[in-house]
Amino acid sequence: MKKISAFFGLIRWVNLVYIALTQLLVALCLQHYEAIHNIDFYHLTLLILSTVFLAAAGYIINDYFDVKADEINKPNRIYINRVFKRRTAMLWHILFNTLGVGIGFFLAFRLGHWYLGIIHLIVWVLLWYYSVALKKLPLIGNLLVSAITATVVLVVYWFAPNNAFDEFFVLSYALFAFLMNLQRELVKDMEDIEGDRSIECKTLPIVWGISKTKKLTIGINIFTIACIALFQFYQLKYNPEFWMLPSWWLAILLLQLPLLYLIIRLKNADRPANFKLVSNGIKAIMLAGILLLIVLKLEGTV
Repeated sequence: MKKISAFFGLIRWVNLVYIALTQLLVALCLQHYEAIHNIDFYHLTLLILSTVFLAAAGYIINDYFDVKADEINKPNRIYINRVFKRRTAMLWHILFNTLGVGIGFFLAFRLGHWYLGIIHLIVWVLLWYYSVALKKLPLIGNLLVSAITATVVLVVYWFAPNNAFDEFFVLSYALFAFLMNLQRELVKDMEDIEGDRSIECKTLPIVWGISKTKKLTIGINIFTIACIALFQFYQLKYNPEFWMLPSWWLAILLLQLPLLYLIIRLKNADRPANFKLVSNGIKAIMLAGILLLIVLKLEGTV
């Protein structure tokens, strides 16, 4: 039982559920009304599985190279060397990557666009390189992981038939995923500064300091709020009564106001527990954004 619990902790099962839910709702809620009746759930399931396998492999390799830092940052959440041998963790990493890339290429060939399988291979390589080197550099690793998070949304669009999706909504959600994850990555770097310093990382908080990193994160937060507002005004342009719909007010109550609140919490954060709270808040807002897709679909906005 201990090993089963540790395994699910190692692969970050909650994050994997987020990924699967995101792709499922993007496919069901952002496709045009005519296209949604033609969704191939077999292909969609394969796409979700391939993405989840790659993400699980990424979490494993990240922990594999982070054992020393995690002894300081997360002493109660170390699975490699305590529960699983390093060789076992590496085997899981290779297996999950092989499954993810293999399913990705199989699906790409089934759809007649073999080159789409290369996306999965690129993600494998980038996540490996991130864990080995890029995460130790200021901002580059944060941007890469955030771009991969946006790809979780975009890949559903890329693997779908032409003209099946509302491109504006897909790109908007990909940008939302990118900006939210970038904030969370920076907050996590501030939370883990001591452990990262112990392995000679050069993350932004170490190079710039906590104060400047906070200012950048708050700037991204404000830009995210502005993007959501622009999204709402764009909708008003095409439907002057959009402000009367539930999604208009839910975007304010569940996304914009909580983001403003997190600015206050971040400004006052001065210890790992405070940064952890902000990180979890960002994660909750991301979930709210995902679930808002259901409302948009039910009210006929998409």
